[in-house]
Amino acid sequence: MNTNKKHTNDVLPWKQELLHSQLEIPYAQTKEDIWNRLENSLQDIPDTGKIENRHISPVFYIAIAATLLLLISIGTFVRFYKISYICIPGKTLTVSLPDGSQVILNADSRLSYYPLRWKFSRELQLKGEAWFSVTKGKSFTVRSQRGITSVIGTTFNIYARDDVYKVNCFTGKVKVQSNTTKEQIILNPDDEAEIGPNGQITYRRQVQAEAVSSWRYGLFIFTATPLEKVIRELERRYNVHIELKIKNKALYTGSFPANLNISDALDLVCKPFGLNHILKPDGSFVIK
Repeated sequence: MNTNKKHTNDVLPWKQELLHSQLEIPYAQTKEDIWNRLENSLQDIPDTGKIENRHISPVFYIAIAATLLLLISIGTFVRFYKISYICIPGKTLTVSLPDGSQVILNADSRLSYYPLRWKFSRELQLKGEAWFSVTKGKSFTVRSQRGITSVIGTTFNIYARDDVYKVNCFTGKVKVQSNTTKEQIILNPDDEAEIGPNGQITYRRQVQAEAVSSWRYGLFIFTATPLEKVIRELERRYNVHIELKIKNKALYTGSFPANLNISDALDLVCKPFGLNHILKPDGSFVIK
């Protein structure tokens, strides 16, 4: 047995103390600091067994409500914003549409459309009489009380007054539909369609379309037109009231420029029927 071999237990106490002091790792924090830090970390771990109740600021709800109100307002504006053109009696009015199409309104006529929807739907509302020159593109629709006229690219005239709805095609093709019966008809150049009070469509071929829209050039051209209708056209063109005190159902055929004096125009209309027109103090006329 080797008596020179030494065990660690034989190390002197003062040497063990010196060895421990050399192996000990110095800490910058105390034990209390470490425990406090550990406890705070444990508190930050979410409790999955509980439903967290978060408080939402009222400003959040106000912002949502304001956004919804803004969207509703924009939608309503786009849907209902409308442009209207009114041609007063005694005048004609030329209107250019957003796509370059052109409309000439006759006296005492009204045209309206929704500009913010125009790129998606070329649709107008007409009351009165108008001549249309439509640029090619998506379907172009004109709505009136008695009927609907649809085209792609063409020229045509619409007369929509009271119980009369009449469409004359100049170029291209025009589809006319009755609002009452839903009956449809396709018109070619010089064709005419008229929707009667019962909604039925009357079709005529080889109508002199240029004569129908002669008002565009400042002319009156009437062919076998009821006298009462002639008088109503003169009223609109000259912006004057004319009282017709007869029950004459005669038909008038004739033409004259619209820049004639109203008295001269009435002479041309009344004399063939042996009628007289009288100027009243208020500027209106009466025909006897």
